[in-house]
Amino acid sequence: MSGSGLVRAGLVVSLVTFLGRLSGLLRELALARSMGAGAEADIAVLLLTLPDLLTQVLAAGAIAAVLVPVFESAGPESGRSAGLFRRFTGWALLLGLGLGAGVWIGTPWVLAALAPGFSVWQVAQASAGLAVVAWTLPVAIASAVSAAWLQAQSRFALVTAGTLLFNAAVMVALLSAPGSFTMLGVGLIAAVTVRWVSQVAALGRRVWRPSDGDLALPPGLRRRYVEAAGAAAVVFAAPLVARSLASLGGDGAVATLNYATRVLEVPMGLAIGVVPVILFPRLSAAVSAHEDARFSDLLASGWVGVAAVSVPIAVALLAFGDVAAQLVYAVSGLDDASLVAIGRLIAVGALGLPALGAAFLYQSALHARLDTRGPLVASAVYVGLLLAVGWPAVVFGGGVALVGAMAACQWVFAAALAARLWRTHGVAALSRPLVTMLAGITLVTVLALAGPVWWARDAGTLGRVLAAMGGGTLALSGALAVLWHAGVPLPWRGRPTRGV
Repeated sequence: MSGSGLVRAGLVVSLVTFLGRLSGLLRELALARSMGAGAEADIAVLLLTLPDLLTQVLAAGAIAAVLVPVFESAGPESGRSAGLFRRFTGWALLLGLGLGAGVWIGTPWVLAALAPGFSVWQVAQASAGLAVVAWTLPVAIASAVSAAWLQAQSRFALVTAGTLLFNAAVMVALLSAPGSFTMLGVGLIAAVTVRWVSQVAALGRRVWRPSDGDLALPPGLRRRYVEAAGAAAVVFAAPLVARSLASLGGDGAVATLNYATRVLEVPMGLAIGVVPVILFPRLSAAVSAHEDARFSDLLASGWVGVAAVSVPIAVALLAFGDVAAQLVYAVSGLDDASLVAIGRLIAVGALGLPALGAAFLYQSALHARLDTRGPLVASAVYVGLLLAVGWPAVVFGGGVALVGAMAACQWVFAAALAARLWRTHGVAALSRPLVTMLAGITLVTVLALAGPVWWARDAGTLGRVLAAMGGGTLALSGALAVLWHAGVPLPWRGRPTRGV
């Protein structure tokens, strides 16, 4: 895929992701309006996030990390890929059935681990919904296999469109029976089914293409899956750990953290996280072709894209987190105190956005090199550190301190992955020119936002909204200007220069 092709793919993915994230925000608005930020909302948040978390841990991240390189080497359009797809889908359904049965049987223990601060009433209500939600897992894990094959074919828009369909189905369930946790579980089953059926339909006749090659599993595939699943389990355990710790803060603490996290997911999914998704198949292809120079070029180009977008967004949200909370949740009926709390969490959580973007990029690079052990170790360091500092943070500093601890741990996570790339594979995740550009982007961003922040000190809501929009646009433009002035070969300007 050429540089212009990467940009086109990125724009398509960004557009579809935007629609998916927008539907997610609409879903949160419906939840906030019907249940507020109290005990009932905490239960709904748990039911909505648990199946997605388990799927990400055992399927989406691990399956993509392992299967995309397999489909690339087999030929994404080949009959061998079709045969492997059918085999992997069967295994995914069996794994999901076993996991769903385990969650269903162990519901009391699951709730005790995930929400230790829930009251007796909350536990009773959540148990009924969780018993239904458990059966979303077989289809959800099978959907991860379909997504991996689509990703190997560079059909990214179809993968990200699944989020839009999923959220639409959940909103129907929320609006049709407000306050019913059982109905919410039924809606989640319908949501994952719609997403999977849409992906299989998009694959079309490829699914039934006769196998034209050996379907034997590549050496080390099972080991890499276990390691990748372990890494994904640890990484996606971080939000779970945060929500579990937040439940110690009383009624509404989990929902408040969730509402802030949803806002932060918008720039992460819309722009920052798009770069690793687009580059992963290309990085895998470069490794398969033994093109180390191309691999380094792609990694450097990806880092430039992540930094140019994440730093301005992070600084803008740090300055105007309250505006983001007002824009998203003012119409939900939440009181002013809840909006202020959400805004503070958004501002502090934004500090971790550049680190997460870099971490996902480095993780994609390691997976492309068939290194799943490195991300596993780095992920364990990340969550272990969060557990060590998160509990005292929430006890002595509340939700803001907890989110700040998460952001600090995300930077440690990115540093650990960068160290693995260098020590094990001899690939420099950063170079002196890149560090210099990062400093320049940060300086320009701060200067661009200084004026709007000063002007908005005594402004009303509309004035702060205009200041935030103008300052963010100016900061992003300044970051791109820094790269342009430095002669950075951005993807749309052709092949990047090594080491930049």
